Amino acid sequence: MENMKFAKRSSIYIAIPTVLGILLIWVMASFFASDIVNRNIKSQMSDVVKSRSEIIESYIQTAEESLKTFSLGSQVRELLLSPDDPELQKMAQQYTVGYSNAKKIFEGIYIADTNTHVLTHTSEDVVGIYTRGADTIDWFRNTVFVKDKLSNFGVMISPGTGNMVISMYYPVFDGDSCIGYVGCAVYADQVMQVLGELTIDRLPNSRYVLIDAETGLYIYNTRSELINTITDDEGCLELIDRVKSGEETVGEYSYYDSDNVSYLLSYSYIADKGWLFILKDSYGEVYNDVETVRLVLGMSVLVLQLLFCWLHISPCAKWDRSLCCLKNR
Repeated sequence: MENMKFAKRSSIYIAIPTVLGILLIWVMASFFASDIVNRNIKSQMSDVVKSRSEIIESYIQTAEESLKTFSLGSQVRELLLSPDDPELQKMAQQYTVGYSNAKKIFEGIYIADTNTHVLTHTSEDVVGIYTRGADTIDWFRNTVFVKDKLSNFGVMISPGTGNMVISMYYPVFDGDSCIGYVGCAVYADQVMQVLGELTIDRLPNSRYVLIDAETGLYIYNTRSELINTITDDEGCLELIDRVKSGEETVGEYSYYDSDNVSYLLSYSYIADKGWLFILKDSYGEVYNDVETVRLVLGMSVLVLQLLFCWLHISPCAKWDRSLCCLKNR
């Protein structure tokens, strides 16, 4: 009898520390593994935001350089110096249309004088109109004509087609005097199409948004019905306030929405355009891999515990039975 009690006590004394040790190993391994997965996911989100922001900036920069190059054509300067010459107007119109067809990024591109009188345009029915009225002409001149610098007015709705376009202007000088300018509307949906085709491994339900930080307008949203509407998303509004106040232009932010769903945002502010690019996903999906790691480790611990019981406790029980048999003989 005493031998049986001793065997049982021995089994318990060995089992309890062993099980606790295995549990401690699980807790520590789960913590460190989860931390690694967590940092990897955040790093991936940050890298994605950075690369997408670079795509946007590259596209806009290409469009700006294309407009500047257009302004260097001899037909532009010659027409602006002699706007009433029909032969020069014809040559400049051909140059305008040909340049646009070659680049394929412009919804419209044109040449205009300092009164915003359109002299050439890819849509010939626009030739002859004035793009600015008396209420805005002075502001436009003071903004666009003051120095040899491109003015990017950001995304707007094209009055002719209803498409989202990026509006740009570049002045043309003769010496120190501005003699006119070139303007264009660049297709914004080409950038959006590139963004829409991109996916992130392990985050299939993540969403991109591109916001004008000045107006809060959605330039792009994976939910197309929200494009060109003002954001009311609490997380986006907080990030707009952050970048406006001069806080970090790249980073992460987490919050709960009105439905008490937690989200993680990774963002990058394109300062020279005033645009805020955001990658958004729910914590549930972002940390799904973390939960998977914990589950796998938990199952491993359970297997180890069962194995321990089978290897240790079971032999002890057999030993107990053997002692009983010997005693009964």
